[in-house]
Amino acid sequence: MIQIKKNTIFLELTRNDLWHIATALRNEIINESRIRWIRYFKGCSEQEFITYVRSNHFPAFKYLEEIYIFLNREDKLVALEIELINIHSTYFKKYE
Repeated sequence: MIQIKKNTIFLELTRNDLWHIATALRNEIINESRIRWIRYFKGCSEQEFITYVRSNHFPAFKYLEEIYIFLNREDKLVALEIELINIHSTYFKKYE
């Protein structure tokens, strides 16, 4: 069920639906980071890269946090950060 008002959308979702949405958001963040954000990143540390990606995907990260907390899967947020660290490490090793 979906209700759309002027500035608000209400969705009625199952836990499975939430899981699929979270997976899609996570995959998009990873793909966008590999293709786009690593090239524009001007910092040098892994933590700066994570902060940079979070700022460019702020709404998606907030939704992911809320979904994973609701699903009791906060470990998936840590796994996402590890994946971003791997992207950072791979890119900078390739261009050293």
